[in-house]
Amino acid sequence: MAVAAADFAAVENADRPASLKDLARSRGLEASPVGLRELITAQRPRAAAPTLQAPWVNWLADHGVAPSPARFPHDREAVFEAMRDAARRGGAFRAVGSGHSHSKAAKPEGSYASLRSTYGAISEMDVGRLLISGSATVRDVLQDHLPDSPSDLRALIENFREAISEADPAALKEALIDAVTGSGDVERVTAATGLSPEDFLREVAERLGGSLEGLLPDEGFLKADPPGLAPGETPVRVAAGTALKQLNRIHLARRGLALRNMGSFDGQTLAGAVNTATHGSGVRLATLADDVLSAEMVCVTRSRAGEPLVRFLRIEPTDGITDRAAFEADTTEHETALIQDDETFAAVVAGYGCCGVAVAYTIRTVDEYWLREETDLPPWSYLRPQLEGPTRTIPGVGEVPEFVDQARHVAFYFNTARAQVSGSAEDVLCLVLKQDIPEPRVPDDPDPTEREKGFWEWLTAPLQDFGVNPSKTRKNVAFGVDNTYFRQRHNTDPFKGGHATASYIALRREKEDRPPNVPPEPPPSAISSEIAVPATKVAKAMDRVIELILESDVFFAVPIGVRFTAPSGQLLAPEHGRAVALIEIPFPVEPELYNVLRGRKRMVELRDDYAKPELAKIVRALRDDPELQGRPHLGKHHGLDADALAATFPEADRWKRVRARLDPFDVCGNAFSRELGL
Repeated sequence: MAVAAADFAAVENADRPASLKDLARSRGLEASPVGLRELITAQRPRAAAPTLQAPWVNWLADHGVAPSPARFPHDREAVFEAMRDAARRGGAFRAVGSGHSHSKAAKPEGSYASLRSTYGAISEMDVGRLLISGSATVRDVLQDHLPDSPSDLRALIENFREAISEADPAALKEALIDAVTGSGDVERVTAATGLSPEDFLREVAERLGGSLEGLLPDEGFLKADPPGLAPGETPVRVAAGTALKQLNRIHLARRGLALRNMGSFDGQTLAGAVNTATHGSGVRLATLADDVLSAEMVCVTRSRAGEPLVRFLRIEPTDGITDRAAFEADTTEHETALIQDDETFAAVVAGYGCCGVAVAYTIRTVDEYWLREETDLPPWSYLRPQLEGPTRTIPGVGEVPEFVDQARHVAFYFNTARAQVSGSAEDVLCLVLKQDIPEPRVPDDPDPTEREKGFWEWLTAPLQDFGVNPSKTRKNVAFGVDNTYFRQRHNTDPFKGGHATASYIALRREKEDRPPNVPPEPPPSAISSEIAVPATKVAKAMDRVIELILESDVFFAVPIGVRFTAPSGQLLAPEHGRAVALIEIPFPVEPELYNVLRGRKRMVELRDDYAKPELAKIVRALRDDPELQGRPHLGKHHGLDADALAATFPEADRWKRVRARLDPFDVCGNAFSRELGL
């Protein structure tokens, strides 16, 4: 039933013969008129992903949901079925990854799907939480291990079967834990089933076990000479739930490939990093979203009859990498519609999860490479004029300061604490990092080395005398950044054994020496805002940020980081349409850091009462400046509402038009999209 895309509109607007209606009924559709697209993207039931009533919370614990139906899909068909269920119920559905977000971008409402492997998350739960989860999988594991003779545990499970699936889990929690686990332990479960807590958790995790991870075949649909690829670049199709760490260190490394660029943390899923336009540094390199060549999504669109229609979509630029004739000749097998349209593509890739659920991306990669890192340690009084000029114009990038084009990657850090202690920025030291690909590109006997001590490891050193007066602690931090971190990093090899290492290690901000197959440690508790300003205006923007920090009585202990990127084609990326400097202002919310500075405060107070208002003030100042027109990173703390977003992102209306077509029933909406008017 292969049909050319140009024929779709004519077929859908034609009178429906009875045979189409009969075919629709045979595929589980309602008897209302349907079009050929509905039949190709079949709405028939598919294998459902395992479900668990599970909570979700981001890494800073400021955005979360109580236990909700969580799906663990193994493939795109399971995602399809989950979205089909949500659409039929008139509910919401969202995909989540690692939870590495500061905003509400990833926060689900209603049911949600975890794109990552569930083993780690489930293994960290306690048995009581699993028993009240409402999961058939949990009950099945228990039943499989119960003795043949009736037991009180078997009876308990039967008695609670209806209640677990229908009642509010919170209302049942205390009763279930008391009845099954006694006083918070699992002795009765172990006695009845013969399973240790670890074995029980492992079996549940293995049976749920869903993930959308790893490399996928290209299925033979790519053009012979795919457009959009430079010499030496290779297209690779990747499942959306693949963690960047595993993608870099396992999947791409096996093929001798690497990402062109990446951010400073690799614990995110590919979908999470792409959807929020995650970036590294390099004024000739754009965001990770701009290295996407094709996005495969499950969307809930509108049928001709006005009903929710779940569809597989493959979305690309107008001159995309997919051979339309070859792709549509096999439509009955893959059941996917190919959309090759520049505006649609520019909206959905960095779509913040609001247009549909991404299940795979085809991304550009390059041959594996190492990076050599060199540092400078100038005072702000010297660095500032370098950032103001002279400038050069780079084709496809625009005008940038020559200084930021001195290496493939240029970034710098400003000792904020020192400025606050001295009351001036002039003599404040800045750590400038420059990274280039060495010769040879990869050593003959490559043995990637980890970073030496990272900033967060170092930070504890100048804080050893807590309990003393706040001014002394501030001075310890301020001079510690200079002497123990900036100077040490400037004077010693940045990596164990040398100045160069594999790109995926060099591009990380912090030391990370856990094995490739183990998720990285989450960063310390710190919230941040990041604002994009024109690359040629970074000095003025930094002056304004420093001015606001010096006016504040809140202590900013962590250096400001500044990175540079090429223009992005994504409509809601802060880098859209211009080469930018991205100024990141971190604010640690570890209570120990602020106990002597603000009295005893809990993390939530530091985060919500101090950090967020101060960061929002800085964002607002850069955003309101007509010369800077700062645009905040929407995956971090941004402080915007709908009016502010519309005034800040000039292509927001175009983005919203695309979303209205792909998610007209707001199935993928959440508090993030509502608050920003998206």
